[in-house]
Amino acid sequence: MIRLALALIFSVAAVHMAVARSNTAPKVKTALEENTAIPGQPLIYRITLLVPTWLPTPPLFPNIEVPNVMVRLPSRASGPTSETIDGETWSGVTRSYRLYPLVPGRFQIPTGTIKVVYADPETRQPIETEVATEAFEIIGALPDGTQDLVPFVAANQISLDRQVEGDPASLQPGDALKITTKASISGAPPMVLPSLEGTQEFDGVSFYPSEPVIEEKEDRGLLSGSREETFTLVAENAGEYEIPEYSLSWYNLKSGKIETAQVPSIHLSVVGGAEGESQETAGANLRSLLIGAGISLIFIVGLIFLSRWLAPRILGAVRERWSVFKYSETYAYLALRHQVYRRNFHAVYRTGTEWRSRLNELDAGLDWTNYDAALIELGKGHYRKTAPDKHSGMNIAWRRLETVIQDLRKTRSNRIRRHRQNSLPPLNPSPKNARL
Repeated sequence: MIRLALALIFSVAAVHMAVARSNTAPKVKTALEENTAIPGQPLIYRITLLVPTWLPTPPLFPNIEVPNVMVRLPSRASGPTSETIDGETWSGVTRSYRLYPLVPGRFQIPTGTIKVVYADPETRQPIETEVATEAFEIIGALPDGTQDLVPFVAANQISLDRQVEGDPASLQPGDALKITTKASISGAPPMVLPSLEGTQEFDGVSFYPSEPVIEEKEDRGLLSGSREETFTLVAENAGEYEIPEYSLSWYNLKSGKIETAQVPSIHLSVVGGAEGESQETAGANLRSLLIGAGISLIFIVGLIFLSRWLAPRILGAVRERWSVFKYSETYAYLALRHQVYRRNFHAVYRTGTEWRSRLNELDAGLDWTNYDAALIELGKGHYRKTAPDKHSGMNIAWRRLETVIQDLRKTRSNRIRRHRQNSLPPLNPSPKNARL
């Protein structure tokens, strides 16, 4: 009976501690004022984090990244807050986001994780934990009557301006014009502005566009900015050309109407050679083409003749060099290294014998003790049954053989270097040894 009572007491205490622990865990509240906005307009999303004590370090809020949704933090995105829960004052932080759907549609905002460090209510020691935010949906919706507005752009004000550097009325072939088109927007981010390329390439004029420049500004939560595009026009042939006007239709958020901003067309006059001069130029180009074709034909015939004369000699020289190389120490060394890489013991023994013979012809004073020991160790591991846990020992033996082979070649190279240094004449010969 006593044991049953103690068990009951411990169970109640455990439940009480679990409830107390859950009651002191950080709490997260989220709020979305509206879930639908016109593309390019913000939706305010707030996250409130509360703890029963205090936050020794600022919490790490999640980054929201969704395609076709622009996320901005206002100038004072985070701020302190407090709330009374069960008669106790909880403190925390509030984080605000501005979510801009850039195109019409539905967008799912996934769950996020907040990393929190707060003081334990009993021990005052820091506790690290993570809390999650719930997923939600936002909608980009078009106003009535704007379904045919492509691309859709909504703002308080949009203006267009076009600047031309140069004189389009008196161009010579080869002359260039720099044309800059700029769109300014207020009440929406400049990211919603479409491309300003209102030109169509045509014969006689070449276009070289530059990367667009986008500038964004914010004033008390109101976004504005500009998009600027520049292209360089190069006149090629004489004639009259027309760069068409560019227009952009947009939805006015204040008036609820569709308005259009536009810049005028640009007329180009390219003056140059007359028709007779063009014919003369065409004839000169034809002559140049024929001369170039004749030179190319002569070059090809000469190349064929030389190849038929030189090919046998080149092939003979290559065969001779290859024959010499096959009987060199380097060839034998490369063959040995290849078999070591393949871990082929029998082939290593055969190619190693050939390499040893050729290296001894170059330097008979090399010490082969370590090489023989490495081969013996490999032979022992190769001819006895190796358990699965012994493979590491074989790998060590193979690596030892690689090291011994490299040391032998290095010893040979060092001897050659010392021999050359000792065979050099003295830098300051004495008058007795100097030759007249």
